[in-house]
Amino acid sequence: MSYGDFEASAPAVPFLDVLGLYDSDSLEVRESGGFNYLYSAVLFPGVLWYWGGSNGNFHLRVSGGGLAFLRNRGWSLENFKRVVMLGKITRMDIAIDDKSGLLDLEEIKDFWHNENVSTRFRGMDVVQSWGVGRQYRGQTLYFGKREAQRFIRIYDKAAQVGSNDHWIRVELEMKGSQACQIFSDWARSGFEPAFIKGVFLQTLNFTVGNDSNRSRRNTVDWWLAFLDNAVRVKVIVGSDPDTVGRVRDWIVKQCSSSLWLLSAAFGSSEVAEIIGEASPSTRQVALLKAFLMGCEDDS
Repeated sequence: MSYGDFEASAPAVPFLDVLGLYDSDSLEVRESGGFNYLYSAVLFPGVLWYWGGSNGNFHLRVSGGGLAFLRNRGWSLENFKRVVMLGKITRMDIAIDDKSGLLDLEEIKDFWHNENVSTRFRGMDVVQSWGVGRQYRGQTLYFGKREAQRFIRIYDKAAQVGSNDHWIRVELEMKGSQACQIFSDWARSGFEPAFIKGVFLQTLNFTVGNDSNRSRRNTVDWWLAFLDNAVRVKVIVGSDPDTVGRVRDWIVKQCSSSLWLLSAAFGSSEVAEIIGEASPSTRQVALLKAFLMGCEDDS
């Protein structure tokens, strides 16, 4: 397919333009497609676009390097919000690096074997890697099943690249409805780092204490420090319809008569005092940020 054929693909160019991903000077049309699509193109380094499928959809793949390129190019929060509004996320990988010596793979394995962990994962696999000539490339700890919607790997990135520095990488791989919901909720929070670190903590938490309910135990200091004292974030798939506007509609429908009664009996200050004593959840704070940024969709 030629460059002209690409431009003739009418739905593609306007869609890419809205996402801030169309630049004819950077476009490189490839000779083949992939992922069950007939055609593909490199939009920018690490940013690939596939089209020509049976259902008329398009497929966008962005690597970590591609995200860095887009960020340096000036791709903003607004572009991310448009992805949430116009597309469906099918997979998202997030990596957090430890270069300060907080994490130790042997200690992590000990915590797992001693059941000092709170997680829904039921298994941990350990894989040793070797290069040509018996060059040790470190080990990787895999938590959960690769085909599951959440999957974590923790590995020695320094050994992988042949560095003598301390460099442990923790990667959370999300797929399907989990990836879509987490990305959507993260966007609503304004892409706060604390939100995604809270998702890490909810997914895999190394703990201390003797409570038989491991979810109630405290997080061990090195894991909490690695995640910057994050608070666990529980993501509920299918919760997208929540917006400030719909919360207001629910209150009007379900609580307005009760609020009238309180106001009539004690004065409007009583209602204001009740609101002032409220403790909003992480998700409610995220909904407020989405409302203030104007990225709610009540359609």
